[in-house]
Amino acid sequence: MRARTMTELPEFKREVATEADMEGEANCEKNPGHNGFIPFQDFSMDHLPLVWQEGRVYEYIRSFGERVVRLVVKCDNGSFRYGSGVVEKWEDKYVIATNNHVIENDSQAKRCLIEFNFNSDDRSDVIVCEGTGLLETSKTLDKTLITFLHIPKKIQEIYMVDESLFIPEVVTMDNDGQTYSYQSLTMPYTVNGLPILAMPLRFDLNKMKETSIEFYDGTVSKMASEIIKFEPVPSEIEPRNPNVKDIHPNISVRDINGQVKTMTGNIEYIEGEVFIKLPEAFTDEEAQQCTVTFPNGSVSKGTGVHFLPTTLATANLQGLDINIGKLLTLGIPEIKRFANNPFWNLHFKPTPPGLENQLSIQGTYNTEERRQINTAIAIGHPHGGKKMVTIGRDLAFSLEPTATELRCSIAYSCQTCPGSSGSPILYLRSWRWYVHCLGLRANEFQEEVVETGNINKAWWWKQYISDIVVEEHM
Repeated sequence: MRARTMTELPEFKREVATEADMEGEANCEKNPGHNGFIPFQDFSMDHLPLVWQEGRVYEYIRSFGERVVRLVVKCDNGSFRYGSGVVEKWEDKYVIATNNHVIENDSQAKRCLIEFNFNSDDRSDVIVCEGTGLLETSKTLDKTLITFLHIPKKIQEIYMVDESLFIPEVVTMDNDGQTYSYQSLTMPYTVNGLPILAMPLRFDLNKMKETSIEFYDGTVSKMASEIIKFEPVPSEIEPRNPNVKDIHPNISVRDINGQVKTMTGNIEYIEGEVFIKLPEAFTDEEAQQCTVTFPNGSVSKGTGVHFLPTTLATANLQGLDINIGKLLTLGIPEIKRFANNPFWNLHFKPTPPGLENQLSIQGTYNTEERRQINTAIAIGHPHGGKKMVTIGRDLAFSLEPTATELRCSIAYSCQTCPGSSGSPILYLRSWRWYVHCLGLRANEFQEEVVETGNINKAWWWKQYISDIVVEEHM
């Protein structure tokens, strides 16, 4: 019998709490007795699986937990709902991230009470802040960001990357001087020390006069590629030459510090044209500074770079909680089209300082060995009570068609209850986090036993789908 996909499971439930849920574990239908729930104030390194019992990992979880808040929302009809949220930075502002079904509009955002440090039953350390307005919301992604005041001093002292660095704007100009802009997505890993940007295949970048990447902090970066163009092309480099693959030109270039760097390249033929593939990526300006020397003594000059699109089925993606190969085995037509649609996945230079620091941290822990260990951690306020930690595992990554796009979702087994909506879900293997929104009581998922009896779900807010990778999958 074929295993059920996430869309074929019984209906997931939103996990906001009402007054009826406030008695907590005494009447909890989803997790009777709350076995496995760890009060945040008691959470220690010993609670972690052995492979993660490391000081830096533990401190990361603790500092992330300090950012988790209890939300008390006055609804439009005068009733109250209770949920969880987490502080993040967006364009240098502190904001609260939660679900659209927790805070739906600006009036609810302004009537919301935000409670930090609700870690004990006596509430002795609670700091109460107030929502000041809606920054953005989406029913499709079940996402809300709100502004708030005041910002507790402890929050200002916690390191957190500015999330907007992962969604910069790409600006292109064609040969007629017409400019276009669109969102892109910074990938959570580096290759040969350089970051990667995923972009929709709206234009042929090789035909654009100029392309730049603009970050909120003022950094303006340029695309880079390992493939360079050059002139003149020696007569010996022809497709008819059976020995052309044995020709390895030497390339020299002066870097930004004035030092001359040399390397060996390989001849590449792409759609009938000849290029040189280098062991590292150059920007267009760097490629134009290259001197190319061939074995026969002839010398050419670099004239620019050439970009090649890729697909999710063929790209060597790292550091993501997505297994395209496994998704393709499900045989779903939309997923096949999604995985084989081309997009740009390219290097860029320079790297904004804040992004460089975050990618360095993620690279330290996102190793090949640890990518196989699917530990997930939830931190939130179940039943509107004190902050709790639960530990589970990643269950699946899924793509779910809607009327206009494919939505990315993840499933995990961390225990959650009413009041947990908006809780951050930390995936330790990728050093990434998601926001919990839906829960289900079940003991089996895709023919696997789920030890916690919980199958829970979050949307992937940083969409690779409609804006980044696939725009016409239907």
